[in-house]
Amino acid sequence: MRLEQAPDGRPAVANLDALAPLPILAIRGELSDILSAETLDDMGRRHSGMRSAIVAGVGRAPMLDAPETVDVIERFLDAMLGSAAAP
Repeated sequence: MRLEQAPDGRPAVANLDALAPLPILAIRGELSDILSAETLDDMGRRHSGMRSAIVAGVGRAPMLDAPETVDVIERFLDAMLGSAAAP
């Protein structure tokens, strides 16, 4: 199963456009059958502020408390806090 379309029939990434002014972190499990690598790449092309990470050997939604995932989230938040603190 892949989520290539939103419930309203539009491409799933179409809803990403509304988030353009916001920073986004997308974390994909390498073996996910819901979020394809191609869709993640398309999301990155459509949203210049998006950062992404792929968790190796994991399907579907990676565990957010796994050490490698926590590291990715911490680096993303540090970057956001650092840019917010810059003059």
